[in-house]
Amino acid sequence: MIYRVKARVIDRTIAEFYRKLADETVAKQRPDGEEITAAMKHAVLTARSL
Repeated sequence: MIYRVKARVIDRTIAEFYRKLADETVAKQRPDGEEITAAMKHAVLTARSL
């Protein structure tokens, strides 16, 4: 299945979010942590609106 999601990057928290993805803090959360991590690995940032 292919789907599209719109989201905004919050500059002041993006570093913390990335760190939690990279150190598997998110992956360890139940019940969907592993699925969230897998989805974020496939996510693509295409443009940034002002």
